[in-house]
Amino acid sequence: MSCLGRLLLAIALVPGMACAQKEVLVTPGRTSIYKAGIGAQYRPDFNTAMRALQDDHDAAKALALLAPIGEFCEALQRPGMRSIAVAEEAEYDRYLAEHPGTPVDLVDMTCPMAFHAQAFALIELKRESAEVLRALDRAIAIAPYWAEPHNERGFLLAQAGRRDEALASYRQAIALAEASRSKEGAAVAYRGLGYTLVEMQQWQAAREAYDKSLAIEPGNRIALDELAFIEKNAPQAKPSTEKTQPGDAR
Repeated sequence: MSCLGRLLLAIALVPGMACAQKEVLVTPGRTSIYKAGIGAQYRPDFNTAMRALQDDHDAAKALALLAPIGEFCEALQRPGMRSIAVAEEAEYDRYLAEHPGTPVDLVDMTCPMAFHAQAFALIELKRESAEVLRALDRAIAIAPYWAEPHNERGFLLAQAGRRDEALASYRQAIALAEASRSKEGAAVAYRGLGYTLVEMQQWQAAREAYDKSLAIEPGNRIALDELAFIEKNAPQAKPSTEKTQPGDAR
């Protein structure tokens, strides 16, 4: 297995990486959040839960702290009204354009991020992947333009051997990330896409995915190591006149 397979989800759940970003994102006044919406009162509770998960390494405590946030956010969905969370004003405008006439409540990004954090806590507690996927799907449902849950979903599906579904999740993450101001999620998704394609022995397509990730994040060690793995393990091109088509699994 190539090096990405040793990571937990698309980005590792370790101090200083995925979890470290969460508290920053829900700090009032950051430009990464469009504006406070319904549920903003749970930002301090969410931050406490993230400290429990990241600093105390207490997933059970974090899950307990996140539970009431999730219950509140789930209760917001009701017939005739769509509750969505967005990180940028452009995303809100896009939703209104794509769903004309649909009544919309603006929900704070705390809601989808709480579901996303639940997924990490469930992983730490070694819960069933179906339960983790449900948490990620809740995040996706309430934040239709957020790429990160699609990345995590892609990794889980790939690990479960559901590779075609994993590829679809990664491609959705790429589309969402490339349409946003932040392209970091696209780099992560391209690496996940590349890893899954390596597992499927689609070597050329995997190379292209890692190259695209490096165009966004030059020098990324994971991508460089994966490309080295491909060069070492992929079948070499035959010297005869027979040509291998791009994307061929041979």
